[in-house]
Amino acid sequence: MLGEPTIARALDALLAPLDAARAAALRALQPALTPWLRRRDLRVATAATGGLLVAFGAALWLPLWQLALGPIVWGVPHVLADLRYLVAHKRLHRDLGFWLLVAAPLAAYTRTLSLGAAALAVAGGALLGLARAAPAARRPRLPAALAALAAALALYASAALHPGAGHLALLHGHNLVALALWWRWRPRRAWEALPLALCAALSAALLFGWSAAEWRAGAEALLPAPAGLPLSYFCHTLARPLPAEWAPQAVALYAFLQSAHYVVWLRLIPEDSRPQETPISFRKSARALLDDLGAWPVALTLALALALLAYAAVDLKAARLDYLRWASSHALLELAVAAYLAASGRALRERR
Repeated sequence: MLGEPTIARALDALLAPLDAARAAALRALQPALTPWLRRRDLRVATAATGGLLVAFGAALWLPLWQLALGPIVWGVPHVLADLRYLVAHKRLHRDLGFWLLVAAPLAAYTRTLSLGAAALAVAGGALLGLARAAPAARRPRLPAALAALAAALALYASAALHPGAGHLALLHGHNLVALALWWRWRPRRAWEALPLALCAALSAALLFGWSAAEWRAGAEALLPAPAGLPLSYFCHTLARPLPAEWAPQAVALYAFLQSAHYVVWLRLIPEDSRPQETPISFRKSARALLDDLGAWPVALTLALALALLAYAAVDLKAARLDYLRWASSHALLELAVAAYLAASGRALRERR
């Protein structure tokens, strides 16, 4: 039977060739890379800019495949990152209040997709944060807690009045929540906002730079649409309330921002969360992941990611839909923990 040391050794062996290639590349390029190796801010800004440009290119030329394959390839790892940085690093998994006020409504949402349960999770995060704030800080944190409760109320109202539009707003908005969390993760200089300015400019270009007819003509220009996932499908699922002349642009924008969301959780926040300024090896990154979450959760997550890839090879549309149903509550976890942090006054960047 495999034990945790065995899993750790297996990961070490798996990542050793990557570390060897990394070390060789750093030796060859070190003089040019020295500023990036020494400064986290340069490294993160460069990674953000590169990730956004790649996501923009995919949204321009391969938006249907970007939407089809993004959740399959990056979905499970980015949910693991959510749990690692928003729950484990803040020790919320050790707090009974978190399980009752946040995790239980999220489980209900996963089963029912009820925005009422979503609103309960956000409100629960705000109330838990206020309860966990230092006694002297509770009065100063009250406005933030009330703002979070107002957001939960607005979510509940949208569920009651316009459930379809409410779900779409949550779907599109959670990509922006990730960008906001990243920006607040640590203190930053003004110039570090350049990737956010680039993101806004590229988003505007996707929305206003091309007509709907051009998007429809270009969506399958390089590759045929994935089986069962044509542009009309994404227009229906991602832009249903919009006029037909805006739906394809909204689909492309969602594809771009979803990829930006993955960049945030898989590259930017991990880099910003490390205690040391300089980068670390793949094996050290894996050991830190095992320390944070434990070997068995990591191994099971890896198995789940590989199973999803195998499922997608058989039926891409079904695999994508099943993943989205299973992982639907992760967007609300981000909102609930954001409400908790706002109400408690705790820092985003914390180590366990």
